[in-house]
Amino acid sequence: MESSSLIQHLTPVSWISNSHSGLSLCEIRLSARMRNLTALLFLLLLCSLHLVSSAPSSFDFQNECCSSTTNVKIPLNKIVTYRRTSSNCSIKAIVFETKLKKKICMDPMDSWAKRCKASVDRRKNAPSSPKP
Repeated sequence: MESSSLIQHLTPVSWISNSHSGLSLCEIRLSARMRNLTALLFLLLLCSLHLVSSAPSSFDFQNECCSSTTNVKIPLNKIVTYRRTSSNCSIKAIVFETKLKKKICMDPMDSWAKRCKASVDRRKNAPSSPKP
């Protein structure tokens, strides 16, 4: 009988010590801090990537190259502006932009391209008349 009372007395103590065999409270707090820190760093990374991707890029859109040129005659009144392609481009072209923001690449030696270019220059250099 004496041994049974000893077993009964030891059982609750062994249950307490076995239940605490997992992570300690310090380890749990440290684990939670690491998760929070990891989540914070991940959010910081996402925010910085968003800022970088939405920032004005250093790529100059004016230096886009044409893959080919066309000899289609664009109506002069539809052309708003033009620019030359960069000297880094394999095809030398003049890029005309229409009122609808469409970009058309033309050979700079083409007579129609020269005429379009001159027309745009005249419109830009013409003194604007005051509107009544």
